[in-house]
Amino acid sequence: MTAAAGGAIINTKISPWGTRRKLLVVRGLLGFLSISGVYWSLKLLPLSDATVLQFIAPLFVTVLAPLILHESPSRMDVAAIPICMAGVLLIAKPSFLFGQHTDRHISYVGIIIGVAQL
Repeated sequence: MTAAAGGAIINTKISPWGTRRKLLVVRGLLGFLSISGVYWSLKLLPLSDATVLQFIAPLFVTVLAPLILHESPSRMDVAAIPICMAGVLLIAKPSFLFGQHTDRHISYVGIIIGVAQL
């Protein structure tokens, strides 16, 4: 599949860098920062807390898409938001909601990084 796509790009003489290289570099930097945030939040937070922050990314996209992209959410999208949030929280059981089982304190920096990596 990749070879076929690569062949199609070569045959059409499309540059892999595109026509808007600055945006490509910005996208690459943001992707790098996002992945770095994932690992940094895993380092600073318990696994369940970091997992919750990673799994709520689609919920943030669903909530913010109407505000930023002016998309209108469907009724199913609106109904799914609280159900998905409850499911993620019940599965991961983050210690900042369900109480701590260890002496380790929650890093608020880790929470900020975990939310920012979305």
